[in-house]
This record gives sequence, structure tokens and C-alpha cells, in this order.
Amino acid sequence: MQKIGITGGIGSGKSYFCRLLEIAGIPSFNADVENKNLLNSDQEMRHELIQLFGEDCYTEKGFNKAKVAKLIFEDASLREKMNAICHPRVARRFEQWCEEQAQSNIQVVLLESAILFESGFDRFMDKVILVTAPVNDRIERTMKRDNCDQQTVQSRMNAQQSDEEKARRADFILYNGPDDDPNKQVFELLAKLFDH
Repeated sequence: MQKIGITGGIGSGKSYFCRLLEIAGIPSFNADVENKNLLNSDQEMRHELIQLFGEDCYTEKGFNKAKVAKLIFEDASLREKMNAICHPRVARRFEQWCEEQAQSNIQVVLLESAILFESGFDRFMDKVILVTAPVNDRIERTMKRDNCDQQTVQSRMNAQQSDEEKARRADFILYNGPDDDPNKQVFELLAKLFDH
């Protein structure tokens, strides 16, 4: 089974490209969504996070993302400690999911993660795709999607690895600017992925 990682900074459009690749028949595992599920369902993880951040990192509605996001964007060591709790669990879920896909004779799978390189998940991948877009487009999309201000988006972008760094480590780059053609790029990518 070929494992393809797909990553990109906030607002780059990686989820959009994942949907296009899913339509083409490649199943996709979203690490960020799985992490959110685990934050609210894994009791051991909950206990470890409460020890790290305090009781109020959970409310009656579940994980208090707003509170924790503010803390980890301001403190890199807290972010690393949280990642050490979350990432191994997400990696295990991905492995289980791959085993399930293999039973259906799936040959290629996608792992979507905003922090593919930062989390070390790239080491499990055969190839990595980077989705990139102009910074202003990314800011605008994220403000619209998350209903937040420019400063919030900028600080989240600053906490992520730069596109330049990711591009050096990626095998393929997909461009998602206003003048780029996503469908054409996906067809070209599929030809490369299945030409082996």
C-alpha cells in the first residue's frame, strides 16, 4: 500500500484537494479531525491533558479548544508536550485505518495533516504532497471560514512551518491560487502516483 501525506498551511486548500483525490478513488484519513475525536473520546488522553493544562481545558461541551489554542500558540514547549500526548495516538489510529483499507484491497491512501512534518508523520509516508497558495488568499479564506480577524490567522500561520521549508521536503506541490487549475493538477498528480 502506498501512503501519501498531504499537507499545507492554514487556508491553503489541502482539504479541497483531498476531496478531489477522494472523488478519484483515493481514501483519505484526516489527522486533525481524528485528533479532535480522540480529544473528546480517549479518557486517558483527557486525563493527561488536564494534568498539563488544568481542569478548565475541558468544559461540559468537551475539549476547550479556544483556551488551549491560545496557550500552545504562545508557548512552544507546551505545544510540544501536547503533541507528545496526541500524535502517537493519532498515528496508531492511522495504522489501524490503513489495515482496514488494505482489507478492501486499496492500493493508495492519503493522510491529511496541517502539521505533517512537525508531527513526524512524514516518516510513515511514501510520498508527500504540499498544497500552497498566496499568503493573502490564505488569510482571507481562513478569516471567512473561521470567522476570525487577520491577527489571529497571522499568529496561527506563524506557529506553522513555512511553505518554503515544506516545499524543500515535499515530493509534489499543488498550487491553489486564484489562477491555478486544481482539476488539471490532480489529473497530472494521479498519472505520476499510478505510474509505477
